[in-house]
Amino acid sequence: MRFRLLTWTQVVLILGFSLMFIGCPKDDNPPPSEDLDPVTLVRMGWSSFEALDYIEAYGFFEEAVRKDSNFPDAFSGAGWTAYEMADLEAAREHWEAGLVIDAANFDIRAGMGFLEYESGNYSESVVMFSGLLVDNYNYRFTHLSGLDYFDIHVTLAMDYYMQDLMAESLLEVQFLNPIFDTDVNTSEGVDELIVEIERLNSVYR
Repeated sequence: MRFRLLTWTQVVLILGFSLMFIGCPKDDNPPPSEDLDPVTLVRMGWSSFEALDYIEAYGFFEEAVRKDSNFPDAFSGAGWTAYEMADLEAAREHWEAGLVIDAANFDIRAGMGFLEYESGNYSESVVMFSGLLVDNYNYRFTHLSGLDYFDIHVTLAMDYYMQDLMAESLLEVQFLNPIFDTDVNTSEGVDELIVEIERLNSVYR
């Protein structure tokens, strides 16, 4: 292959353009969060949340809450982020504040259902989940892959089981696995039920 030699004029021009681009500062850094509006902060918060960067996400959501205390999605995001970081107290605080603003918020109600279960408040979890499924039977949490109404039914099965409501627990299990059946009026049936709940939990949660 033959290489074409550059003239001195072409070399000078190329060097000039190169220096010009090198000298231009790049604006790669986003503006500081205090300069952003709540909607943008929440959008950035969910983006960080989905990337599993919960500390950064929490900062964005908290800033959004500080700027607009009537923005339910900011409370939802802060609550979910705190929940994923195992700070159940902060999650409850944010979600309860969000429900005051928007009592119908699906994501907050779903989060509260899981939170009540993990807190041992099984009847409250049932109330939260049951109401959510009436309003949105095929609920899906769009910010966390794989979390949807199947997970809710698994948790409801455990909610009922923990309250010794075995027939109700069985119905939740059969929603997920229609061919499963057992006599929950016997100790053997109850044992089979919990084994199936644990199996479903490993599949869906």
